[in-house]
Amino acid sequence: MKWQRKCHKQFLNKGQSTLEGVVGLFVFVVFFALLLQILWILLAQQVMQSTTLQAARLGSASSMNLLPMRVLIFERLRVVPGIQLHVPKIERILPTNETIAAVGVYDNQRKRFKLEVDFAHVRIRELPKNQQENYLTAQLLQIDITYCFPLRVPLAAAIIMAMPQPESDRFYCQAQERGNYVMLPIRTTATVPLETALWQN
Repeated sequence: MKWQRKCHKQFLNKGQSTLEGVVGLFVFVVFFALLLQILWILLAQQVMQSTTLQAARLGSASSMNLLPMRVLIFERLRVVPGIQLHVPKIERILPTNETIAAVGVYDNQRKRFKLEVDFAHVRIRELPKNQQENYLTAQLLQIDITYCFPLRVPLAAAIIMAMPQPESDRFYCQAQERGNYVMLPIRTTATVPLETALWQN
């Protein structure tokens, strides 16, 4: 009887140790998968940030011609392992359409305002204070680029996508999904001096 109790106790201890080992292994695998995916995202984020700066400079010199900007983004992002190429969302943050209307010249043919590059020669001190800020803001081009990164580690994807994200970015990336990979929106912003004329959207 004593021997049976001893065997039963050893069996229970062994079963408990096995269960603890399985749980510990699962936690380690989840942690490692999450760490791997986060490092992958950080790499994409760094490449996107430098790419956005170059795209902003290109946009500044080409009156926000989106085609060469997109080609540049495609070429730069090829270095990121596992990236899926798609059309990035490029938005002009500055100058705003209101600023272009306040500072620019109306074009009767195109029926919209054009911001010339020689506006900076105007004597800012002679303008009303509300106009001074418009002129200073209009000297900068700020763009925002959203690119969707495929989360290739399933365990980590569920955890990362549970974090709050802007609805517009989430919907945009859902439209870019291919295969079974969830797409995470990566948004980067860059600001550069304006070099060429801009049209109001």
